[in-house]
Amino acid sequence: KDERSSILQEKQNEGKAFSVNHYLNDKSPMPQDIIGPRILTPGGLLVIGGTPKIGKSHFLLSLLAHLAAGRSFLG
Repeated sequence: KDERSSILQEKQNEGKAFSVNHYLNDKSPMPQDIIGPRILTPGGLLVIGGTPKIGKSHFLLSLLAHLAAGRSFLG
């Protein structure tokens, strides 16, 4: 039984799968935010959604242009 659980643990680590306890007990420092506070972090995901024709593409293009230029966006 111990051998099977250790094999399962190795398989999980190969696929970058971690248990919830691993994340809850993680004491490593938080990465620097790309857009802060806590809006877009390294390795994170930002979803921009809304109704059709509301200006999502314009907002995203403006956001990316500001990021590329190193300028402040929305104050």
